[in-house]
Amino acid sequence: MACVVGHAGSSSAASGETESVHLHFTREERLAGSCPGAERFTKALRAQRPRLVLAPEDTPARTFDVHVRRVGREIAGELVIVELDGTTSRRSMQAPDCPSLVTALAVITAIAMDEPPPSVQTDDARAPGVPAIEPLSEPPSPAPEPVRSDAQDASIAPATPILAPDRSFLVAGIGTEVVLGSLPRAAMGYRGYVEWQRLHGRVAFGARLSLAFARAGLPETRKFDVIVQTWTARGEGCIARELFRTMTLEACLGASFGAYHSFNTNVPDARDDVRPWLTLDAGTRLRWHPGASPFFAEVHGAIGYVVRSYAIVADDGSNAKYEAPRGIGALGFGVGRSFDLP
Repeated sequence: MACVVGHAGSSSAASGETESVHLHFTREERLAGSCPGAERFTKALRAQRPRLVLAPEDTPARTFDVHVRRVGREIAGELVIVELDGTTSRRSMQAPDCPSLVTALAVITAIAMDEPPPSVQTDDARAPGVPAIEPLSEPPSPAPEPVRSDAQDASIAPATPILAPDRSFLVAGIGTEVVLGSLPRAAMGYRGYVEWQRLHGRVAFGARLSLAFARAGLPETRKFDVIVQTWTARGEGCIARELFRTMTLEACLGASFGAYHSFNTNVPDARDDVRPWLTLDAGTRLRWHPGASPFFAEVHGAIGYVVRSYAIVADDGSNAKYEAPRGIGALGFGVGRSFDLP
């Protein structure tokens, strides 16, 4: 997807006049749904250079071409500067996500616009009749060298390091899990959650609230059909770290609370036992984002310490009973989606 942002003017340090600058922004078509476009780039650039002005279409000027594309599993951005004499220079960089990359490219472009064209520097040096400038009593400290890329398009940082801005986002997910220990036998349970995260670089901190349900029957009963089920809510504090461009590892600590419910399905007016259920939990999850998509798949596991356990006994002469151990666990799989917050 290609779109022309416009033609802007920036101050030329060498001549004191306004330099007309052609500015273009393009991105791959497949990134259109997940990557900001020309409007977001222009807004970020104007935040750095609020006095940018448009210039006539046919004005000879330096050209700044910004292009965002996918390279394997990574999102890469490139700034190509075309001088009036046809020479070019390139600057490229990468970021964990496309919005951060576009913002950083706007900063790099603003820095590059402040650098006078090489032709201006050369012409000033060779101009005849220019009077010599008396040296200052105390020469100023030298300016930092402008950041330039090599011919191999290597990733180059400006003189001041550019960090991806902090971002907040919401995550929602659903999944299924094998419940181990809390029920009379291993059983499939279901869990849904919402999560808030704050991303700083490649590390995110957040909090998650999930709701879960699971049930299983008491085995080896003779007459009764005893069912045990759990209804729980879990609150967790989490920290996540990006392993690769499309994969993150998350670790959480928290507690689950809810109801431990046992009942008989084939005895009229049988007693229902509903008891409080509390566990202290630790878990981890591995999350995979395909490309730059906001959707993801994940595998997760958790272990828990049961604060209080209960004995479930079938009163039918079978002596069938179950009492959850102090240590329980779960292994599961799920899918979800992330939503950027303003």
